[in-house]
Amino acid sequence: MVFEDHVPELVSVYSAPIRLCSTVVLKNGGLFETFRVKRIKEGDALLSRNDDGSECVYTLDKLVVVQRFAPRSSIISSICR
Repeated sequence: MVFEDHVPELVSVYSAPIRLCSTVVLKNGGLFETFRVKRIKEGDALLSRNDDGSECVYTLDKLVVVQRFAPRSSIISSICR
């Protein structure tokens, strides 16, 4: 049997600014619960939970932007098509 290292689907991008429509997670949470930024006002972000659409508000300093990670094999196959 061959075991490969797990490659995460999401990568935290701490240097990215939080903007409208950004996908974010809580800094003190995991990468499992993701949110979409709907509005930013006075240091607070109105978020929509990606799994059920419920809304919540967090301060910007508690959030970090995440990006979907595309494995190299999927990038190469899409280029070759």
